[in-house]
Amino acid sequence: MAMYDIDGNVISSGDGDSNLLTKVYKQSKVINLLDRTKSTIGRMSGETINPAQTGVEVSDYIRVYAQNTYVCQVNDTTGKLGIDGVFLYSLSKSYIRQDNRGYKTNGTYHWIVYTPQEDGYIRYQYSRQEASPNPMVFMGDTLSTTYVAYTGESLDFSDYTYHITADFRGVLQEDYLKNNLFGKTVYWFGDSNSDNWASSDQRYAFEQRYGCTVKSYGKYGAHWGDNTGAGVAAADRSSAIGQYNELLGDCPISTDTYLFPDDSAFFFMMGTNSSNVIGELPAGGVGAITDETCENDVSAMNYVLKRMRYYGRNNPLGVFLPWSCGGVKREALIAICDYYCIPYFDIPAIIPDYLKTRGLVRPDGTTVTNDYFTDGGVHLATYGWAKFARIAEPWMAYQV
Repeated sequence: MAMYDIDGNVISSGDGDSNLLTKVYKQSKVINLLDRTKSTIGRMSGETINPAQTGVEVSDYIRVYAQNTYVCQVNDTTGKLGIDGVFLYSLSKSYIRQDNRGYKTNGTYHWIVYTPQEDGYIRYQYSRQEASPNPMVFMGDTLSTTYVAYTGESLDFSDYTYHITADFRGVLQEDYLKNNLFGKTVYWFGDSNSDNWASSDQRYAFEQRYGCTVKSYGKYGAHWGDNTGAGVAAADRSSAIGQYNELLGDCPISTDTYLFPDDSAFFFMMGTNSSNVIGELPAGGVGAITDETCENDVSAMNYVLKRMRYYGRNNPLGVFLPWSCGGVKREALIAICDYYCIPYFDIPAIIPDYLKTRGLVRPDGTTVTNDYFTDGGVHLATYGWAKFARIAEPWMAYQV
């Protein structure tokens, strides 16, 4: 398969070495690529293995091919211990980073579905079990409930299809599918819903779709105001001011222009939780707010968003009105966004309360108890996140 430009010149021969196309191989069976006899006892610590952690093993280097999907799995009866990990290496076996996107667990099975963007190597870290050693790494996209031992058998390279490379996808995104986030780091602030999105496969699909990288500060239970007594000096992610202060270390403001870096974008999705005091808008409106202690939510909203508006005046900046945020908090957040001309997206306007359809009798006689737009509480659920991806994520990329 070859690709040509409009003048008939070959721009890709389709030989697998092109910067436009790569081969994705089809396998008729599971072939375990992990030779446990070559695994190392210990736990990864940065680029090295700590041998003192004897309950953990790290596989030898396993060759992986760009755009092909792999499953790294273990049937681990000890439960989820946070041990599982995939560590990326270049073709020269230089360490790159850890990448646990696609992590899943189901009972005793723990697995990571991983699709490398570039050719290289991986090492898989898993719980060490002497009685029943069963780690596997194989080309595929689905958990195998049958253990297949390593035999040294090679992958089948005879059957394949062509997929575009990450570089080619980048060209298309930059030149033909332009969006405001391409090539940028998206700094993401918030509470549990924010953390749920940033910790999910949906976040990684968002990065790939829009050609950006997400840096998340979201934390369960976080609120706008600080209730630790630290105020504007808060350093914990449990408040917006703490998350903002961490941002300043990661994304420094220029001392010449007083701007955040051009390759940055910022989004906030918090307001479900409250600090000790919510606060209120003064009679004169947002412009009359003089409290910058950040000890209540309204003060913190104004303190943080005022600074984001000024230092981020050349960056995409948006605020989500979260699913569970009412009363003064919601009114203040809208008023502050309006005052500083910060675009905001109303999550409750697109996510219905599950009570709206609760009690509906389906044709089979069963009754609806939850439509799973939410979990029935303060969190978005399956269909809520699907709707977020269809409506809110394009807003982030194209309208902010």
